[in-house]
Amino acid sequence: MREFFDLPNRSGEYEVTLVSEAIGPLTFRILRVQGEHEQLEVRNRSYHIEDHQFQAPFNNPSGKDDLIVVIDNSNPLKSAPVSVYVVEPPK
Repeated sequence: MREFFDLPNRSGEYEVTLVSEAIGPLTFRILRVQGEHEQLEVRNRSYHIEDHQFQAPFNNPSGKDDLIVVIDNSNPLKSAPVSVYVVEPPK
């Protein structure tokens, strides 16, 4: 799964949360996007049987960056439903 988030053109701090009850290992990646350029910010491999949860901050100080969330499922026999939340916490 690869999901693009077009963030507003303003600076801010965001919190990215991914939750899944999939069976088997999952890899979560957070990418920073500026135009056509993608840069890996965070990569985390979860080996839980179920109850995968991953959180990462995403700071957008210039307000020019967007966000891509990538989830790789290492279990070819099962699908991996994942919930993705991107929020800007109140200051």
